[in-house]
Amino acid sequence: VARAKKLSREIEESINVLDRLPPAVTFLGARRLDDNDPALAVATKLASALTKEGVALRVGSAGVVAEAVCNGAAAVDKDVLVQGVLLTDPQHTSKDRDLANLQVHQKVDELITHKEIVGRRSQAFVALPGGLNTLGEVFSVLTQIQTGHLPKIPIVLVGKDYWQPIFDAIKTKMLSPERKTISPEDLDLVVITDDPQQALSA
Repeated sequence: VARAKKLSREIEESINVLDRLPPAVTFLGARRLDDNDPALAVATKLASALTKEGVALRVGSAGVVAEAVCNGAAAVDKDVLVQGVLLTDPQHTSKDRDLANLQVHQKVDELITHKEIVGRRSQAFVALPGGLNTLGEVFSVLTQIQTGHLPKIPIVLVGKDYWQPIFDAIKTKMLSPERKTISPEDLDLVVITDDPQQALSA
């Protein structure tokens, strides 16, 4: 009961905070990515291009993905602030970066809350390679769009060598003649690319 009340409070408080922010493009991805991962360079270029267009940016952690996004935004406008909606996770706080242009609007303790609110008022999602948490957030958004709980917005998956095999397997298994557990158009909800311009176009 106590946890349920805490979840309810966190979600309600977070919704109130996010509803006061401008809509943003939300970036997700693993804190464990190596600093030289090519997907990070794509995220930096995309963040710069979106900042030039006047689009607000949001990150779900203060790790290496957030650093790439913040650096890309600051390269265009040193005063621009990136929205932060962070999950407090003692296992990963050591991987957090000190980012001057990251404005943390909300911190939550519960993973369920973070999944529920990080995408609120998002114009699009950009997901870099990640662990189970990243996969959970991506498929949570896809499910909410598929079921009409979220409007249809672009979902861009950066890192073809990571994402393409996953979605090839989904197509093979979930669209097989024996099962057909999804519709073919469900796979059209994502764009998988390593090209910043293609990501921006999406």
